[in-house]
Amino acid sequence: MIDVTAYSASLGTHLTSFLKEKGLLDGILPSTPDIDSRWNELGPLYCAEAVREYNAYPDVALAWPAFLGMAVASCWDSDWEHTAHLPYSVLQGEKGYDYMDEHIMEKFLGIKVGSEEAESLSNTLRELSVQANSLMRHYGAEPGSTDAYRLFLETCRVMYCFGAGLHLKNLGYSFQKI
Repeated sequence: MIDVTAYSASLGTHLTSFLKEKGLLDGILPSTPDIDSRWNELGPLYCAEAVREYNAYPDVALAWPAFLGMAVASCWDSDWEHTAHLPYSVLQGEKGYDYMDEHIMEKFLGIKVGSEEAESLSNTLRELSVQANSLMRHYGAEPGSTDAYRLFLETCRVMYCFGAGLHLKNLGYSFQKI
C-alpha cells in the first residue's frame, strides 16, 4: 500500500521547487484553513468528473483543480461571507467541466480568455500538472489500482491548494509565521 502522506509531502516539495525555479514562488505558498477546507466539499464532485477524463487528458484533469483553487481563493479575498459555499456547479460554470478553466478565468479571476495573461496562466498550470503527473506515475502504483486512484485524489487536492496559493500570492498575500 502506498503511503499517501509521504507522497503528498514529496509532491508539495517538488511543486514548490518547480515554482521557485520558474520565479513564481519566492517563499512558502500562502494558504488558509477556509480555502483548504472547501476541498472537502468540492473535491469529490470534481474528482468524480476528472477521473473519467484522466486517461485521455491527464494534464487537464490535474490542472483544473488548480483553477478551482484559484476561484475559491478569489471568493475568499472578495466576499467570503456570501461566496463561501458557492456550489461546485457555479464554480465550474454553465458549459461544464470542459470549459471550467475559461469560466474561472473570466468570472472569478477577471482574465480575458485568449489574452496573454490567460495564456501565461494556462501554460503555468499545465506545466505544474505535467510535473505532478510525472511524479504520480513514477511513485509506483499500478495503473488502475486502488493505490493509483488514491494518488490521483491526493494529486488533485494538492493541485487545488497550489492554485489557491498562487492566486493568494498574486493578490499580495504571503505566509507569515506567528
